Amino acid sequence: MPLPLALRVSPLILGALAVACGGGATPQPQTAKPPTHVAPKDKPDESTPIPIASPEVDPTPASCDPYVKDLPAPNPKDPACADGKSVLATLAAAATAERKGDRAARDAALASLSACDKVPTLMPELVRAQLSPMVCAEAILAPTLDARGKEALPQHLAAARAFVGASRLSRLRPKKGAFDILAKAEVDPKAAEAGIKTVVVWKEALEKQENDAIGLTKGAPNEVSAIVAFEIAAARLALAKALRGTPFPDELKSLTKNDPDLEVRYYAKLDEVTMPIVDRARGAAMEGLGIARRDGILVKSLPHFAQIVDPFKSRPFFETKATRDLDLLLPMLPDAPKDAGDAAKIAATLPPWTVYAMLERVSPASLLEPAVLDAMASFRGIPSALRREIEPGTKPKDTKDTKDTKDPKAAKAKPDPKEAKAAEGRMSAVALARVRVALAYGSRADAEAIATWTPKEPIDQLRVAVAKALLGPAAAPPPKPGTPAATAPKVGFELGPLDALAKKGGAVGQAAQLDAAMLALDAAQTFSGEPAPDGTPTPDPKKAYDDAIARLDAVASAKGMDAARAARAKKLADGARESVKLLEKPVAPPAKK
Repeated sequence: MPLPLALRVSPLILGALAVACGGGATPQPQTAKPPTHVAPKDKPDESTPIPIASPEVDPTPASCDPYVKDLPAPNPKDPACADGKSVLATLAAAATAERKGDRAARDAALASLSACDKVPTLMPELVRAQLSPMVCAEAILAPTLDARGKEALPQHLAAARAFVGASRLSRLRPKKGAFDILAKAEVDPKAAEAGIKTVVVWKEALEKQENDAIGLTKGAPNEVSAIVAFEIAAARLALAKALRGTPFPDELKSLTKNDPDLEVRYYAKLDEVTMPIVDRARGAAMEGLGIARRDGILVKSLPHFAQIVDPFKSRPFFETKATRDLDLLLPMLPDAPKDAGDAAKIAATLPPWTVYAMLERVSPASLLEPAVLDAMASFRGIPSALRREIEPGTKPKDTKDTKDTKDPKAAKAKPDPKEAKAAEGRMSAVALARVRVALAYGSRADAEAIATWTPKEPIDQLRVAVAKALLGPAAAPPPKPGTPAATAPKVGFELGPLDALAKKGGAVGQAAQLDAAMLALDAAQTFSGEPAPDGTPTPDPKKAYDDAIARLDAVASAKGMDAARAARAKKLADGARESVKLLEKPVAPPAKK
């Protein structure tokens, strides 16, 4: 006879884990009246010292030595500090080294800027901290933070403190076998007591470091806040993984002869009781993605996100789909061409928020250059604070409308063609940035912001066409805000504008044809099948896939089609055909017991 369920799942182990994963917090005494609420500060308080780390936080590993040793000492007379042009050239050299994977050259260039008057205090160290392994961030920042932290701008000080909190979270990892003692809990009371104590210690260490990091992040740039959220998620997932690795108890192994599924149920129960930790990790990761989406920054390529995506990669918002990696004719890739200006090279490589902060001090005029904005947009996006300065609605900032002016001379004046062209270029970069955010996060607001723009350039028309596609079929009038129809799920994409653009040929036409085919496949994967929750009918899966395959085949075989686009279309079409085979394969009836 199999053992009763309570004995088959080792209740002492599960009780200990329940303390760490879902509850067990010490009840707080009741007070006569609720405490006075103190609103959190938006700005960091530099007078508040950074809390001492929990003993469970590992020290900075020896692997960080190359990131902190043998660097130039801060020197305000360094040639890199001579003037704004010298600073830009040094930052561009750091960006070039980063693209080449030359960490030593990158850090040496950034370190030479540490004492420059024209460079914001802490900024070189912040760039190094973000581009280096997060376990090294505290060691990179600590010397300058201690020596000159009070000289830094509040937001930059907050960023440094936030990275210290994130660095400690990244070093909060249970050693292999940390919870093995729990396997002896059923037969050894001392082991049970020690196991429960170990679990509680790690639970409290995680909660302390998480709360410390959240407090230190107040007032930090949005991108930094997102990274901290990802590190919180990573620390939680690491604890859950360690707890799930608790060995199958020896005293239960002999019972598997009569109950072969016992070990499977044991680990299934471990998964169940550690799920609250994983759920909280997912919540932290979602918060980080939300911050990044609102700021208009792409973060899914960052190592901070990559380390947590595997458990959630099939969930909405976490997935990275090949069918959303559209051909947008990016004007500036991370390996910026040699003839690009220094500011553009910096913008195409370094973290967006640091690019904005440094160029605003060193070369503010460059932030209005279309080439610089294009570089940011094609790399990881334009921060919302900068975007708001150049995008009043959906019209370029400097395009003047003189129809209703009361000044007759102003009414007759023509806008400066050169400035109008620059304004159009800035809007082009904004459109690219917003469309990429819409594709990465499913952000309808970003698509809507671009869909009403009527640009002259074909490349911008391509991005507008993609934005219109993402808003869904245009056959029906748009729903009124606040009605059920406004939030009803869409059942496809509006491919008409892309199809019309594809007929014009050229690079833009080819890109439009490929994009329409990729979105058709995305729609087949996303919208076809079972009816939507509100009963909205969805396309027949077989028909949707057939349409997508026909489109992809047309791209692959089109005369004069770019070879890379044709190969990409063929690969997607082949994969879609395999999906159709699975759809057509009959489902086997359940086996009779």
